[in-house]
Amino acid sequence: MVSEPFAALRILSAVAQLAGLVAMLLGPLYGAYQGLIEPLFPGHHFAESDGLQLVVGLLAGLVGIIALVVGALAEAWSKVQEDWRGSGYPV
Repeated sequence: MVSEPFAALRILSAVAQLAGLVAMLLGPLYGAYQGLIEPLFPGHHFAESDGLQLVVGLLAGLVGIIALVVGALAEAWSKVQEDWRGSGYPV
Protein backbone atom coordinates (compact mmCIF):
# COMPACT_ATOMS: atom_id res chain seq x y z
CA MET A 1 0.00 0.00 0.00
CA VAL A 2 1.45 3.32 -1.07
CA SER A 3 1.29 6.03 1.56
CA GLU A 4 -0.22 9.05 -0.13
CA PRO A 5 0.47 12.33 1.65
CA PHE A 6 -2.61 14.07 3.03
CA ALA A 7 -4.81 11.03 2.35
CA ALA A 8 -6.98 11.76 5.38
CA LEU A 9 -7.51 15.34 4.23
CA ARG A 10 -8.52 14.17 0.77
CA ILE A 11 -10.96 11.64 2.23
CA LEU A 12 -12.40 14.32 4.53
CA SER A 13 -12.75 16.61 1.53
CA ALA A 14 -14.61 13.99 -0.50
CA VAL A 15 -16.93 13.13 2.39
CA ALA A 16 -17.68 16.80 3.07
CA GLN A 17 -18.39 17.48 -0.58
CA LEU A 18 -20.67 14.45 -0.91
CA ALA A 19 -22.57 15.27 2.28
CA GLY A 20 -22.83 18.90 1.22
CA LEU A 21 -24.19 17.97 -2.19
CA VAL A 22 -26.81 15.67 -0.68
CA ALA A 23 -27.88 18.27 1.90
CA MET A 24 -27.90 21.05 -0.68
CA LEU A 25 -30.15 19.07 -3.03
CA LEU A 26 -32.44 17.21 -0.64
CA GLY A 27 -32.82 19.83 2.11
CA PRO A 28 -34.78 22.40 0.09
CA LEU A 29 -36.79 19.64 -1.58
CA TYR A 30 -37.81 18.34 1.85
CA GLY A 31 -38.67 21.82 3.04
CA ALA A 32 -40.68 22.63 -0.08
CA TYR A 33 -42.64 19.40 0.13
CA GLN A 34 -43.35 19.51 3.87
CA GLY A 35 -43.86 23.26 4.07
CA LEU A 36 -45.58 24.13 0.81
CA ILE A 37 -46.98 21.07 -0.98
CA GLU A 38 -48.24 18.88 1.87
CA PRO A 39 -50.50 21.59 3.38
CA LEU A 40 -52.37 21.75 0.05
CA PHE A 41 -53.61 18.14 0.39
CA PRO A 42 -57.28 17.70 1.33
CA GLY A 43 -57.75 17.65 5.08
CA HIS A 44 -54.46 19.41 5.79
CA HIS A 45 -53.75 23.01 6.64
CA PHE A 46 -50.66 25.16 7.02
CA ALA A 47 -49.58 24.94 10.65
CA GLU A 48 -46.57 26.20 12.60
CA SER A 49 -44.82 22.88 12.12
CA ASP A 50 -45.07 23.27 8.33
CA GLY A 51 -43.37 26.65 8.53
CA LEU A 52 -40.67 25.17 10.73
CA GLN A 53 -40.11 22.32 8.27
CA LEU A 54 -39.79 24.86 5.45
CA VAL A 55 -37.15 26.79 7.40
CA VAL A 56 -35.30 23.58 8.32
CA GLY A 57 -35.18 22.56 4.66
CA LEU A 58 -33.74 25.93 3.65
CA LEU A 59 -31.18 25.78 6.46
CA ALA A 60 -30.18 22.27 5.36
CA GLY A 61 -29.53 23.69 1.90
CA LEU A 62 -27.37 26.43 3.41
CA VAL A 63 -25.44 23.90 5.50
CA GLY A 64 -24.94 21.86 2.33
CA ILE A 65 -23.42 24.85 0.54
CA ILE A 66 -21.12 25.49 3.50
CA ALA A 67 -20.04 21.82 3.53
CA LEU A 68 -19.29 21.99 -0.19
CA VAL A 69 -17.11 25.06 0.35
CA VAL A 70 -15.28 23.43 3.29
CA GLY A 71 -14.67 20.30 1.21
CA ALA A 72 -13.34 22.34 -1.70
CA LEU A 73 -11.07 24.32 0.62
CA ALA A 74 -9.72 21.11 2.16
CA GLU A 75 -9.02 19.73 -1.29
CA ALA A 76 -7.28 22.93 -2.36
CA TRP A 77 -5.25 22.98 0.87
CA SER A 78 -4.04 19.42 0.32
CA LYS A 79 -3.00 20.23 -3.24
CA VAL A 80 -1.17 23.39 -2.16
CA GLN A 81 0.67 21.44 0.54
CA GLU A 82 1.57 18.70 -1.94
CA ASP A 83 2.92 21.26 -4.45
CA TRP A 84 4.77 23.15 -1.73
CA ARG A 85 6.47 20.03 -0.40
CA GLY A 86 7.44 18.90 -3.88
CA SER A 87 8.84 22.28 -4.91
CA GLY A 88 12.16 22.04 -3.03
CA TYR A 89 11.50 24.96 -0.73
CA PRO A 90 12.30 24.31 2.92
CA VAL A 91 9.24 23.52 4.99
